[in-house]
Amino acid sequence: MKRYSPAYERNREPILEFLSPVLDNHQMVLEIGSGPGQHACYFAKELPHITWQPSDVQDYLPSISAWRDELEVPNLEAPIYLDLLSEDWLKLLPQEFHPDFIFNMNVAHIVCFQGVVNLVEGAGRLLKPGGRLFFYGPWSFRDKPLEPSNQRFHESLKLNIPGAGIREFEEMMDIASQAGFELGELVPMPANNCAFYLNRL
Repeated sequence: MKRYSPAYERNREPILEFLSPVLDNHQMVLEIGSGPGQHACYFAKELPHITWQPSDVQDYLPSISAWRDELEVPNLEAPIYLDLLSEDWLKLLPQEFHPDFIFNMNVAHIVCFQGVVNLVEGAGRLLKPGGRLFFYGPWSFRDKPLEPSNQRFHESLKLNIPGAGIREFEEMMDIASQAGFELGELVPMPANNCAFYLNRL
């Protein structure tokens, strides 16, 4: 029931180093695409002032619950079902749930492009001014070619997962701008990934 991903262990510390000062003034995080559940437990434990709400499609909820039950982190909520390809994923959230920070990692290149659009547009409606939307993963940029390792990864994604692929950062920023966001900070991460957050205006 409890799933495990080595990649989650490798990148959690650089992400935490970036996230810690960013989250100083936030209280409620909605994690979209929590996967196995390792990150939710780790970040909730390391950021005790944050209430962390994990979410994912149904297949992953038992694993997230198993990790949560084992570590017993008090500020980690029970996982909720959320599908970015539903008619309106905001309707799947509990009533009176008002996160001020949305976290997702390794989601944009796995979900189909419409899922990325739905994520950003929904976040623009959910977050109040001052809220933030965080991304982590591989991205392509118009002014430079993909790194060889990311190019191979991109081709593998397209071959094995319908609609998947590394997204273009500038195209995503156009969507984000229309949804009421501006870029906050963009930093390189290990293994040709990057982390950035968007500020809700």
